[in-house]
Order: sequence, then C-alpha cells, then structure tokens
Amino acid sequence: MDPLYLNYFSCHASVPPAGGEDISVGVPALVFLDELALLVVLAISGATIDAPLVTRLALAVAPVAVASLVWGRWLAPRAPHPIAHPQSLGAKLVVFAVGAIAFSATGDIVGAIVFFVVSTALVVASEWERHRLAS
Repeated sequence: MDPLYLNYFSCHASVPPAGGEDISVGVPALVFLDELALLVVLAISGATIDAPLVTRLALAVAPVAVASLVWGRWLAPRAPHPIAHPQSLGAKLVVFAVGAIAFSATGDIVGAIVFFVVSTALVVASEWERHRLAS
C-alpha cells in the first residue's frame, strides 16, 4: 500500500478517549473519497466543455493540478505549510464550491448542489472531529 495513502489516514487515526469508546476513522475516509471525487468532477467538467480538443484537455488537467497542489500544500492533514483552523475550513469550502460550480457547468445543477452539500457536511464533520481530538 502506498505510504502517502497510509499517512493520510494515520494523521486521523484516533486514540480511544479515557471513557474507552472507539472513535471511528470513517469520516476522514469519506473526506478522502470526497477529495478524489472533487478531482474527478473538475476533470470531467473541463473535458465536457464545448471547445476544441486541446482546450478541453487543458481544462481537464489544469484545474485538477491546481486543486491537487493547493490541497497538498496547504489543506491536507499533513500539509507542509498548513493553514490554521478557521481559515483552512473556509479554504476547503471554497475549493469544494469551485468544484460544485464546475459541476454545474456540465448542466447537472442538482448533482452540483448535492455534491456541495455532502462535501460541506463531510469537511465540517472532519474538522470538528480533528479539533475535538486535539483538545
């Protein structure tokens, strides 16, 4: 298994609190899948634009690369230069909003809304869990 994949989940791995109940790593796993869905949404949105092939390829690759770099550098749990809590939550929501806007450009408005609502719920739940465990 890829060590980067394991590092993502190891930062979310939780130690049972004093009461003994086990805290699930399910939310971070769902957030990770949502991040992958974001990249897919960005790629499909760019590839389905009515434009010449070269433009569609650029619009399928460039947003994915930018989102990956931004997330990996500043927003990932083990980012080398992480943004502080309130700002990181806002930045993550902005990234998912951009993904939802790109999704809506494909003509699937309901899908875009569902994507953004689910992404927002997962990101907020993940941030809440991370800061609850840290305190």
